[in-house]
Amino acid sequence: MPVAFEPTFTNIQTNVFNAICIQCHVGAAAPQGLRLDDQNSYDSIVNIISQERSDLFRVQPNNPDNSYLIRKLEGGPEIAGAQMPLNLTPLPQETINAIRVWISQGAQRN
Repeated sequence: MPVAFEPTFTNIQTNVFNAICIQCHVGAAAPQGLRLDDQNSYDSIVNIISQERSDLFRVQPNNPDNSYLIRKLEGGPEIAGAQMPLNLTPLPQETINAIRVWISQGAQRN
């Protein structure tokens, strides 16, 4: 499974959240209350129940298949709403793989 970058939270923040996601997911009006800026992202996703799927955590450490973030990035019939990033080209699979590896390694803040 090739990855786009070293699977650390810092790299995900820089290469995904800051580069793409904070176009929408920033400030008090962030969709679903999901703020992905540097100051809020980790505490907004890890071990936090999804507002769209209350049966799933946004990120469940060690379990990428049951992390709603992965499901939203990959798309598919089990998500509410649209695949992310909204109205943009989906992330390359290598980028999603890096996020999967980070989650599978415990979703550490680093």
